[in-house]
Amino acid sequence: MVGLAVAADALVESTAHQAVGGQRRANRLARLGVAQLYELPFGAVLAGLAPEAFARDVLVGGLGVAHVTVGADFVFGKDRAGNVATLRDLGGQFGFGVTVVPLVGA
Repeated sequence: MVGLAVAADALVESTAHQAVGGQRRANRLARLGVAQLYELPFGAVLAGLAPEAFARDVLVGGLGVAHVTVGADFVFGKDRAGNVATLRDLGGQFGFGVTVVPLVGA
C-alpha cells in the first residue's frame, strides 16, 4: 500500500518539528500497512490548485494512483472547494477508486 500525506503543518512548524511529526506519521501509517509514503509540502502552488487540477496533475499525473482512501471530513483544492463527493466524481472521471473511512471516535 502507498500513502500520500500533504504536510500542512509545514507552514507553521520548524523544520526539526516537521521531521519528528513526519516520522511519527510515517510510523503510524507503516503499522497500518503503508509501505511507501509520499509527503508533499503544502505551499502556495499546491494551495492554488483547483480540485480537478489536484486530482489530474498530482494524484493521477504525478503519483499514478489507482485508489485513494480519505477520512469522512476530507476537503481539498483551492479554498477547500473539493470534498468527498468531488473526489469520488473526479475518481470516476480520471479512473481511480475512492474509499471513505469514518472519523476516529465518530
